[in-house]
Amino acid sequence: MQMVKQLGVIVMSLGLMLIISDRLGAEPLKVIHVNPTTGNDQTADGSEANPYKTITSALRRQRQATIKLADGTYSTNTGESFPLTVPAEVILLGNEANKGESILIQGGGSFRSLFLGQQNVAVVLQDRAQLRGVTVTNSNPRGFGVWIEKGSPTVSNSTITNNTQDGISITGQASGVVSDNVLLKNGANGITVDSLATPEIRHNAIAENGFGISVRQNSAPQIIGNQILQSQDGIVIQGQARPLLRKNEIRSNRRSGVVVLARAIPDLGIASNLGQNVFADNGEQDIHSTSAYPTAANGNQVDASKTAGNIDFQAQKLAIGYVPPPSPPASNSAPVVSPLRPPTPTSNAGSVIVSLNGNPPPVSGAILPNLPPVVTVPPKGEPVNQPIVITPPRTIVPNAPPARWRLVVPIASAHTLNQVRALFPDAFASNRGGRSVVQVGAYSDRNIALQRLEQLAQIGLQGAIEQIMR
Repeated sequence: MQMVKQLGVIVMSLGLMLIISDRLGAEPLKVIHVNPTTGNDQTADGSEANPYKTITSALRRQRQATIKLADGTYSTNTGESFPLTVPAEVILLGNEANKGESILIQGGGSFRSLFLGQQNVAVVLQDRAQLRGVTVTNSNPRGFGVWIEKGSPTVSNSTITNNTQDGISITGQASGVVSDNVLLKNGANGITVDSLATPEIRHNAIAENGFGISVRQNSAPQIIGNQILQSQDGIVIQGQARPLLRKNEIRSNRRSGVVVLARAIPDLGIASNLGQNVFADNGEQDIHSTSAYPTAANGNQVDASKTAGNIDFQAQKLAIGYVPPPSPPASNSAPVVSPLRPPTPTSNAGSVIVSLNGNPPPVSGAILPNLPPVVTVPPKGEPVNQPIVITPPRTIVPNAPPARWRLVVPIASAHTLNQVRALFPDAFASNRGGRSVVQVGAYSDRNIALQRLEQLAQIGLQGAIEQIMR
């Protein structure tokens, strides 16, 4: 927590200035106080001397206000009703100096998303709502910390940790800003961005999650200046997503730093706007791309011998308009979400480490010094609590039968099988290499497996496609 305090001191003044500058020319927001220990919802007037007891009551009775939270835990035990929905023009403000270390919002409740159906969420942010200086934890099955699906909210100087599903989920056509937070030990993803969302994700510390950031469907976030550390994979980009990555430090992830799948076209740097991302100490690959399009990655500090796939280190522009070559026969294809060792790096492997302005930028020390070291042999499975271990493939002889593809989902809780069966009624529990999984199906057409993988991702389940060898 000392690290959190140090980070908070640096950004506290900037955060307060932003709150003020956002309101320049407007009537100042009313300040409403909440204290879970001394407050009383029946007699409160919202003053510091006579605060509300619950955030729930303050949100129901106030609009266009700053709701100032006293130290303490806000949970169902103190009278909260989840999810907490923060309306437009309301700021939920804790202690930005310590990133909400002393102010815990703990719990979750049923929320029906316009885009992803029923979910369990702690805090829902509406257009122009702000969440600052709090800790958010939702330990319910498939519990999300913060949910954003409309407008332009802000999450800043907070700690989003120990949520069983995602720390922050951004969907729909939402934009907004996620900045200067700590996202730590969330079960599936630190941050998920999908649908048509276009948020700015800046200057966050994202560590020990399943995936650090998952970017899906047609979303286009700007991911700038973050530290993305010690997760299964740092950033996973799939669907037709087009994120921009600049000045991130992506290191010590157990498998890959950045994974690019399907038809995604990420921008990791072009000639006129270099990436300036730093990759170091990732377990298998710094960048692993199986996208149908070349991945632009100009101007990063990356060891090209630790990359795989069609990666353009001298990219002049993005591959928009590029026509990919015909797909090879399925029997020669690699899994989409590869539980196997990535393919041998292409001819790019001869490239030298790309420097920035002639001088490689130093990799800064870990901002989360108590994280465990990277394991010598990284796990090979998908990061839903426990990875699965899949036997490496045997060599395919020339006359081998056509390949088939198996789609599995690691069992993360007692609810996993029912969640999968809601989409695919024939799914069943199985054991693969000593790990419990749900087998969704086996297919001769890899594209069908890919489509079903995307459907699972849309409800927050991370699957894996295995090639069945005969």
